[in-house]
Amino acid sequence: MSCMVMNPEPLAALANAVETRLNCDFNYWGFEAPDSLYRELEDCKTSFTYFAEDIYRKLYALNIRAYNGRYAGHEEPEDEEAPSIDGSKYIVHHPPEYREHGFAVRPWHYQLAKLLDFWLYQTAEDATINDPLRLAMKEFRDGLYQFIVLNSPEYFNVRWGELSENRSREGECRIDISDEFEYLTGYVAESCFDEEICRDRLRMLWTAFCLHHDLDADTHIYDCYLSELWKRLQETGDGTSEWTDFDDFERFMCKYLV
Repeated sequence: MSCMVMNPEPLAALANAVETRLNCDFNYWGFEAPDSLYRELEDCKTSFTYFAEDIYRKLYALNIRAYNGRYAGHEEPEDEEAPSIDGSKYIVHHPPEYREHGFAVRPWHYQLAKLLDFWLYQTAEDATINDPLRLAMKEFRDGLYQFIVLNSPEYFNVRWGELSENRSREGECRIDISDEFEYLTGYVAESCFDEEICRDRLRMLWTAFCLHHDLDADTHIYDCYLSELWKRLQETGDGTSEWTDFDDFERFMCKYLV
C-alpha cells in the first residue's frame, strides 16, 4: 500500500463533523462518539467545547507521522504543522432527519464514512496504526457504519429472526449474469484506472456481481470471469500498471469476498 496526506479541505470537513458530534447531546444523529474519542481529543477542548480547528491540526499531524514513517530514508520529512485554511467553509454533515421508526440515513452519512475510511487507510502505517487517536477514530467510524445499517429501510423491513417470504430461489427475481458482466466490461472500457476511485468502484461492482450470482473466489467459473475482465482491462491499456500481473489484480478484486 502507499500513503498519502489527506487534502486540507476534506480533512477540515471531517474535523467539523467530529466537533459537532462531540459537542452535541447523547443521541444526536442517532449514534454516539466513543469515550476514547472524547479522551484523545481532550486537548482540543476549551471549557466544555471541542474546536474543529484543533481537531483538524491533530488529525493532520497524525497523517503526517504515518507518511513520514512510511517514507523514512527516501524523502525529507514533512512538517506536521497543518496548512492554514478557513476550515469552517467545508461541511459534509447536516442536522439529523427522522423517519417513522427513527433516524433517516442520508447520502452525507456515506460521504462522512468515506472521509473516515480515507484518513484511517492513510494512517494504517507501522508508525501510527495503533495510535490511540487512530483507534478512537476507527471506533467512531464503526459506530457510523452500524448506524447506517440499522437505520436503513432494507434492514428495518427484514423480519427479525425470520426469512422473508419472497426469498425462495424459485420465485426470486435474478439478474442475468451475461447482462451484468456486459455492464462490468462496459465500465472497464469507459474508465481510467490510474485513478484510485475508479479502481475502488470496479472492485465494488465485481463484489456485487459475485454476490448476485453466488460466485465463490478461487472456483473455476469465478476465475473464468475474472480472467476475461483482466483481458478486457489489458486491452484498454489504461491503469494496468497499478497491478503487476493477474495475480496482483485477483488479490485486489477479492478483498471483500474472502
